[in-house]
Amino acid sequence: MLENDKDRMTMTQIVLSTLNSRTGADWKEVKAEPQPSYSEMVIWILLYENSDIQAVHQVFCDIMRPLVDDLQPLELALFYEEIEDEMIIGVDQRIGNESVFLALQQNNLGVNRKPRPRKNISFYSATDSTRTAQ
Repeated sequence: MLENDKDRMTMTQIVLSTLNSRTGADWKEVKAEPQPSYSEMVIWILLYENSDIQAVHQVFCDIMRPLVDDLQPLELALFYEEIEDEMIIGVDQRIGNESVFLALQQNNLGVNRKPRPRKNISFYSATDSTRTAQ
């Protein structure tokens, strides 16, 4: 149970550390931030181009399932994205624990891709979604 800022920051570090163990294999980059005013732990995952989002999401769920109770009262808010040319592509988003975990059975991950212009300063350290870019 996250009761104060220190608890939230410690849990954020645990979430990031655990998810970063798969960076380079399943996704390119991960960011996370508790947003207690929205009762959310927001997680952004930068996908590789041509990622199998269903397989990526399975890995994410396997990692997060044991941690989700410790995040209470925060719920997951998950954003999968890609960088393509000068655009950030919102590949999928799920708000709430139930939505995140049910997505595996719904077979509709990534069906509503939404591009938006990339700002001058990127949120991600990566400049694209290729596996070879540094």
